[in-house]
Amino acid sequence: MLTRLALAAAVVVAAFGPIDAAAATAPDTSFTNYDLYYNNAEFWFRSDLADATFECSLDGALFSACTSPVEYTGLNVGEHHFEVRAVASDGTVDPWPANMTWTHPSSRRLRRPHPPTTTRMRHRSSVARPEASTGRP
Repeated sequence: MLTRLALAAAVVVAAFGPIDAAAATAPDTSFTNYDLYYNNAEFWFRSDLADATFECSLDGALFSACTSPVEYTGLNVGEHHFEVRAVASDGTVDPWPANMTWTHPSSRRLRRPHPPTTTRMRHRSSVARPEASTGRP
């Protein structure tokens, strides 16, 4: 005889598949601040794990080790995409990197730095529309 909890768990597994244990224990990555200016971009980020290290990717490049803050200079005018993911001391990687896409229209400051209130940031601007996400569904 199944209990209600066991029955509910069976329904969830049947509908969505088994739970990914690595994703359940993986570190979480989020932005704490950013600055987009001239042809440069600077990002501050953190993890829920104090001893996590980070890997960054700009415009689809392979992830490489980075620290917060990370700054990119000499960016071309146009759309850019930045991703950062935390890596736990046991090697477990955040499966949903925090990410942001923005457009550099010209050699002007896009946004002044500010502390975000959430990890998902949407901005309204006639110059650019940077959008950040934790990447989580």
